[in-house]
Amino acid sequence: AAVMIYGIFGNLDEDERDRTLAALRQALPQGAVFVFDCFTEAYAKEAIMPRDWYANEGEGFWRRGPHLVLEGGAVLEDIRSTVNSYHVISRSGKMKSYHIRHRWYDRAELELVLDRAGFELESLGAGLDGNEDPAKWMGVVARRTGQ
Repeated sequence: AAVMIYGIFGNLDEDERDRTLAALRQALPQGAVFVFDCFTEAYAKEAIMPRDWYANEGEGFWRRGPHLVLEGGAVLEDIRSTVNSYHVISRSGKMKSYHIRHRWYDRAELELVLDRAGFELESLGAGLDGNEDPAKWMGVVARRTGQ
């Protein structure tokens, strides 16, 4: 079995996702399972950061020392994603940007993606523990098919 948690599947772009699935198919024997969770459209759109900023005078999440953080998000309907961007500016004026993607899926698309990669959707639930909001999180069990 292979497990991928915390929505990482939805942080991968399509090329990374397809390479990951190909590597898993090669590594797992026939009949083995790949268990993961992924975002729904409702979750991704709820997770969009509003445009905002804040100054941090000491230790912060993004860096040590004083810095300014500019943040905001956008919906990218054409690639079924939202992106939250964080632009971190140090006191010296150097900027580093971080972009966190939330790619959403529905059952039909998951079945298609998994089938093309040599997996069969075995079950789909409300997150991996079964207690997540099914409108926001999907827990997926996919079985490796074929030789």
